[in-house]
Amino acid sequence: FTHVKKLFGGKLPAVWFVDCDGCLPGIYKAFSSQFADPSVRLVLYEREASPGTSEPDHVWEARYHAMEMGLRDQGFVAKQCLSNSLWGVWVWERGGPRFVV
Repeated sequence: FTHVKKLFGGKLPAVWFVDCDGCLPGIYKAFSSQFADPSVRLVLYEREASPGTSEPDHVWEARYHAMEMGLRDQGFVAKQCLSNSLWGVWVWERGGPRFVV
């Protein structure tokens, strides 16, 4: 993340659009302090499992739930979820009221 900060003038990007085939909960767990950086304002991601995984949905649900609880603790609010199941596109913004579109 040091390199990314250099690219953006000493700050992390305000908007993070993450599409990494199920790796975001692991990235969050390893680098949660980077998400706490006040310059990060919006996190968008697709809830998805890693391709070819044999792990059941409840395992993935627990991973995403733990990450989302951490985002809440860091001041992020769920703004949007386009889904009718575990999977779907999620939008989290730092601060403000919660709403679902």
